[in-house]
Amino acid sequence: MGRTTKPRFAIGVLILSLGLAPLFAAPTVAQETDLHFISELPDGSNMEGEPLEVGLDTWWKRHDTAYQPGIYEIVDDPVNEGSAHSLHLAIDAGVADPEDHARVISYFQAAERPDLREFFESGLGYTLYVDEATNVNASTQLVVEVFYGWDGDSPRFTTLSLMPGANGLELDQWQTFDWSGDTVTLSTAAGATDSLDNWLTQIYEQASEDKDTYPDDALDPVAIGVGLNLGADAGVTVSSYVDQVTIGDQTYKFGEDPRPILTEWPEEAARGDTVTVTGKNLADVTVQLNGAGVVDATWNDEGTELSFVVPDDAALGDRYVRISNDYGQTQFILRVVAAPSPEHPGFRDVPETHLFWGEIMWLARHDITRGCNPPANDMFCPDDSITRGQMAAFLVRALDLPASDVDGFVDDGHSIFEGDLNAAKAADIFRGCNPPINDRACPDEPITRGEMAAVIVRALDLPPGEDDAFTDDDRSIFEGDINALAAADVTRGCNPPVNDQFCPDRDITRGEMAAFLFRALRDVLDESNG
Repeated sequence: MGRTTKPRFAIGVLILSLGLAPLFAAPTVAQETDLHFISELPDGSNMEGEPLEVGLDTWWKRHDTAYQPGIYEIVDDPVNEGSAHSLHLAIDAGVADPEDHARVISYFQAAERPDLREFFESGLGYTLYVDEATNVNASTQLVVEVFYGWDGDSPRFTTLSLMPGANGLELDQWQTFDWSGDTVTLSTAAGATDSLDNWLTQIYEQASEDKDTYPDDALDPVAIGVGLNLGADAGVTVSSYVDQVTIGDQTYKFGEDPRPILTEWPEEAARGDTVTVTGKNLADVTVQLNGAGVVDATWNDEGTELSFVVPDDAALGDRYVRISNDYGQTQFILRVVAAPSPEHPGFRDVPETHLFWGEIMWLARHDITRGCNPPANDMFCPDDSITRGQMAAFLVRALDLPASDVDGFVDDGHSIFEGDLNAAKAADIFRGCNPPINDRACPDEPITRGEMAAVIVRALDLPPGEDDAFTDDDRSIFEGDINALAAADVTRGCNPPVNDQFCPDRDITRGEMAAFLFRALRDVLDESNG
C-alpha cells in the first residue's frame, strides 16, 4: 500500500500479515488467474511489528493497543474432529482490552487487486468451528479490506466482515459460510452492520461521487486483502478454528505449507557431482547455486527428492544453494570442491624411488607437465635441462595465465611455445634474455637456476628475504631473488646436506624445476582446488 490509509470512522484494529508465503497454503483447485500475495509488509504502511513464528509460517504482528492478546497457531491435530489441520485463533475475555482485535490478513499485489464486485461475485467463503464464544458475533469473521474513492488525502478504506453469529452460527460443529447479497456484514468504516449488497452500493456510490470531485485520484473499489478477524466486540472469550478459505475457484488449506522444505542435504560436493536433497514441495522449483547461477534440476513426481549437477565452472568454497517456488524459498550451505584429479599413470623414467618422484607426480596430476616425449608422453626426462620456452608453458598452465595478443619477442616465431612466452611476457613474469632491450626470449636455451628464481619471485610477488642464504651468489644479479626464494622455503640449496650454495649459473633440470614449482605453488593450487 505504501501509505497510511485513513478510514472515515476511526476504529482500532490488529493486523497480522503473512511474511514469506500466503496466509493460506497451496490451492487445491487451480483457477485461470491466480491471485498472488505480497511477501513482506510495505514501508510506510503503519503495519510495523516484529516477526512471530506461528506453526509452519512466519507472520508479522501489530496491535493498536499496547496489550497483545490472542493465540495464533496452526494445529495439526485439532481438539475437534473433521479437519487434519486448522488455524486456531483465540482471545481471552479475562485479559483482553475492550478495543483489542486479532486480525490475520494476506494482501494482494497492487497490480492484481481485483474489482470489489467481481471479487465477491467470483465466490468467497470459509469453514469455521467455534468451541467457545460468550458472544457469537465476536467469533472469527472472514474479512475483506477495501480501497475506494478519495477523501482528499488518500483512498478511502474500510473492512467488510462476514458476521457468522448473525448468519446462523452454531457452536461445536464445522460450518461453511459463503458470501451472498443478503449476507449480514460489518463495515468498520461505518461501524455498523448491513447486507453485503447494501454496503457495496454505498461504496460504489461514494467512489462515483469522489470521481467527480477528484477525477485524477479517486479509485474504483478494489479488494486489497483477505483474511480473518477475531473479537469484533472485544472483551469476550472466543476460541475458534478455521479449516479452509475459498476465493473464487481456489481453496486454501491451513497447515499445508507450500514452500520448499528440506529434511536432508549433503555438506560437500565436487564439481561434476550430482547433488540430491530430500524434503517436501521440491517439484516445479528453481535452483540457484551461488557462484554458478541457476542450475538445471530434476525431481520426482511426489516432490520429495530433487537432484542437480554441480557445474564444472562452479565457484569453489562454501556456497548457498537456494531452492524457491512461487510461495517462498529455502536454502542450505554446500561446500564446493574441485573434482578429484584423475590418477596419473606415472612416467617410465621416474620410479617411486626417484628424489623428485612426489613433486613430479604432483605436477602431472595438476596438468602442469605432460611429459617430454609427445605424443606418448610416458617419460619425464628428469635429468634434462629445461628450456625457457618449456618453462613458460609450465607457468602458463600452473597459473592459468590469459593469452596475449601482443607479440612480446622477435625470436620465437618458430617456437611451439610462442603463445606461452607472450602470455608470460604480458604478465611481467618473463622479461627477455638480452637486457636492457629484452626483445628476445631465447626459447630454446636452457634456463639457469638464478633465472628460475627471478621468474618465480615475479610470478608469486614474493617479498625480499632478509638473510643472505647462500655463499655462492654474491656476484649474481639474481641474489635478491634467490634470497626471497630461500625465505619462502621454495629452494634449499644445491649441495645437500650442507645446502649453503645455490649454483645460480647452473642450468636447472626438469626434476629440480618440479621441486621448485611444487614448493612455490602447492598452497596456491591445492587451496584453489578445494
